[in-house]
Amino acid sequence: KDKVWFLTYSVTCMRTTVFDSANSGSCLQYGGKNVGQACIALPINAMIWGDTRIDFWQHPTNSTTAKRKNLFFAIFHTAFYDGKNSIVFRKLKLDLFHKDKQDDKIGPNFYLEVSFGSELSEQEKLLKSLDEIFHKHGTSVTVNRGEEIIS
Repeated sequence: KDKVWFLTYSVTCMRTTVFDSANSGSCLQYGGKNVGQACIALPINAMIWGDTRIDFWQHPTNSTTAKRKNLFFAIFHTAFYDGKNSIVFRKLKLDLFHKDKQDDKIGPNFYLEVSFGSELSEQEKLLKSLDEIFHKHGTSVTVNRGEEIIS
């Protein structure tokens, strides 16, 4: 608990990595005797959907190229939280931390809060406009397996 952790985090949706903080080149520092931060914001500008997994990786040094090990992770499906602004995962609901019953790794009040932005990203705006164009000008066609699409 008194040791400083060097962390990176990644977000995976439907088994596709949509964000990895290791690409920034530096680690987030968390913990230590003199650190009084109860909340750390982790800005992720990415659209998430479906089965989503957020992994937190621990590095031995403040280098993203150092070998990392999975410290803890949370998994959720966005459909269950439609319309919500945030999700809170208490320590016992976080995979790998739920085994820390003696609070050796982290205190009992630790939690992960995932907050969602309400503003549409550029990617979402493009997808929405493409969807509108297809519905307005397109024709729905059912294709059977093995059937030629382009002739």
